[in-house]
Amino acid sequence: MEVMLDLIGRFHPLVVHLPIGFLVLGTMMLFYSRNDRSALPLLRFSFFWGSISTLFALLTGLIQYQ
Repeated sequence: MEVMLDLIGRFHPLVVHLPIGFLVLGTMMLFYSRNDRSALPLLRFSFFWGSISTLFALLTGLIQYQ
């Protein structure tokens, strides 16, 4: 079990950049959509997965710290 936790913890540098990409993508879509209602589902998708991947990055960081 300890080997698996070490392996998951080593993915932290890779996983930590995933939410940054989602949130930057969502912010760019927010600025370029200019109140266009058709972009709303894409914005929700981007910010939702940005939030989920942030929690996963937090989890892998805690595992790496241990």
